[in-house]
Amino acid sequence: MKNSTNQNANQDSACRKFTMLLITFILVGIFQYSPSAFAEVTRANNHEINNDSWVVSAPESMPAISYLMLPTPGTPVCSGTTSICSGSSTNVSATSTDATLIYWYTGGCGTTLIGTSSPGASYSVSPATTTTYYARGYNASAFSTSCCTVTITVNPLPGSVSVTGGGSICSGSSATLIATGGANGTIYWQGTTSGGTSTATPSTSQVVTTAGTYYFRAFNACGWGTEGSATISINTLPADPAPTATPSVICAGGTSSLSATVSGAIIYWYTGSCGGTVIGSGSPVTVNPAATTTYYARAYNATTGCWSADCGSVTVTISSAPDAVVVNGGGTYCASATLTATGGTGGVIYWQGTTSGGTSTATPSTIQTVTASGTYYFRAYNSCVWGTQGSATVTINNVPGAVTVTGGGSICSGSSATLIATGGTNGTIYWQGTTSGGTSTDTPSTSQVVSAAGTYYFRALNTCGWGTQGSATISVNTLPA
Repeated sequence: MKNSTNQNANQDSACRKFTMLLITFILVGIFQYSPSAFAEVTRANNHEINNDSWVVSAPESMPAISYLMLPTPGTPVCSGTTSICSGSSTNVSATSTDATLIYWYTGGCGTTLIGTSSPGASYSVSPATTTTYYARGYNASAFSTSCCTVTITVNPLPGSVSVTGGGSICSGSSATLIATGGANGTIYWQGTTSGGTSTATPSTSQVVTTAGTYYFRAFNACGWGTEGSATISINTLPADPAPTATPSVICAGGTSSLSATVSGAIIYWYTGSCGGTVIGSGSPVTVNPAATTTYYARAYNATTGCWSADCGSVTVTISSAPDAVVVNGGGTYCASATLTATGGTGGVIYWQGTTSGGTSTATPSTIQTVTASGTYYFRAYNSCVWGTQGSATVTINNVPGAVTVTGGGSICSGSSATLIATGGTNGTIYWQGTTSGGTSTDTPSTSQVVSAAGTYYFRALNTCGWGTQGSATISVNTLPA
């Protein structure tokens, strides 16, 4: 009886020891996360149940039949964010029935171990590129027969942007800036803002007219890429030329010298229009147009490549005959007449006197006074050609010629003398009696009989006035007694 009691006690003690070893085994498997949690429970003396000690040994040292078997973990189920931006991290997780631990791999199921996690717990990953992660369930008995996968797509930031088209432009001109690059994003115009984040203008091309540094930058859901820029500087335009022509009026077949000066610039000459047909460059240039021609001068700065905003112009005129001259003042006049010449545009009017077709340049004049009857001429000249002459005919009437009186002398008392008046050219002779300087027209006469002593007068008159009087003196002699 006593031996039976001792045997039962020994069996109870062995059971308690086994139970404690089993609990220890489970705890070691949970907290150590290692295949070494597999234990071999052996009896020290030929596997008999007694008070002998129990040991836990690694699986490599124990027979396969001595493992403590648990259910194989079920096929894992993965979850987690599937898309992230470059440089970011995300959490993945997996569950597996009967698993106490989740093993995580890359490259394949069981290929490259990267870590472990508890079932259902988040596991942080930070892939540099799109990566597939493999999760496998594990417990102290075995691994799951397969893995679940979760693929994390890594979205990169946009690529850097390159901008072309920068440089120097001329004032009033424009430059077109072109942006390229920005892979995986949309390029946005940022104007002159460095580090800009405006999405107002999606654009790869912009036209600018002012100086500054201009920026483009690409954007996607992950953020902004590296900006690209181009700098524009503005060159001042040369001044507009103010050309001259010497002379500006030339004869057919003649030449003129064109001149213009703008500091730091070359002068280009055109006909037809500003920038039309180039006829030469520099200053001066000599031209011999066949017809009246307008020449255009434009300044060019060879260093900056800039042209003046506009041209200056000058006209070289081929001289044609001056306009005809018109002479006023012809007619009949007493003593003198004043003649006036007008017209002759395009030339200088010259007095030609009574010479028709004259070419004298001795007297440039548009007004002349004449005292003799005749036809008088004016004519215009422009250093090349004579114009059509103008003329006026005048008749000049002078006062009558002087009168001469004959028949004067001494007569006897009671006798008479006959006075005869001659001369008075261009007029009518009038008897003035004994009035010197008389203006009486009562007696037109060239002969008068007088019997009294005295000085007697005749005088001639026409429309121009009185001529010089003539006179004769009569003296009376007393008769003898």
